[in-house]
Amino acid sequence: MKRFPGMFAILSLLLLAQQSAQAGVVTGSVSLDTSALAGTYEIAFVFTDGSGAGDANNTVTLSDFLFGAGGSPGTVDASLSAGGVGGDLASGASLIDSAFLNIFASSFTPGSVLSFDFALTTNVDPGGTPDQLSMVLLGGDGTPVASTDPSGADSLLTVDIDSTDPVFATFASDLTPAPIVTEATTVPEPPSLVLLIMAFGLLLSERRRASAGR
Repeated sequence: MKRFPGMFAILSLLLLAQQSAQAGVVTGSVSLDTSALAGTYEIAFVFTDGSGAGDANNTVTLSDFLFGAGGSPGTVDASLSAGGVGGDLASGASLIDSAFLNIFASSFTPGSVLSFDFALTTNVDPGGTPDQLSMVLLGGDGTPVASTDPSGADSLLTVDIDSTDPVFATFASDLTPAPIVTEATTVPEPPSLVLLIMAFGLLLSERRRASAGR
């Protein structure tokens, strides 16, 4: 059987592309009815690293925050925010699991509804403990508004990155109904596409060489 000199490299790239394609980016939007809220509140996003090592293998991007009639963004709570976080509610925020505990918190004036878009990478940590993203509503005194979250963390939304299609769990609070999560799509990360293109390019090249040598 004739062997192509570069076949091992091609198969290696295809295998690497297949493994990389297992991870992706989940995008969508979240909507929370805040019409019953009055005064100033805070919204906090908590992103924990399942490996405990701060491996920075997952990122959350939050954008297009809207607050409804009478609502407006506030200022970042620097005393509560920690770890790999940046941005604000006006321009968008991001979190990366570069520490075990990563928190983005900001005040806001509630209007009729709080909504935003998200993009979440889905690289599964080894070891069985997944990275986790939670959203918590805080009162003016900085304490969480009680919710039906069975873990006791009073989250309104929680997602464990335990697969390429993680499940979003939502909970009602004493002041709000459960948020509505709409997942738009899951797309492969760019490295997967690049590796696939490289692999198929090498395969075509090897076939041309083999045809020319006949």
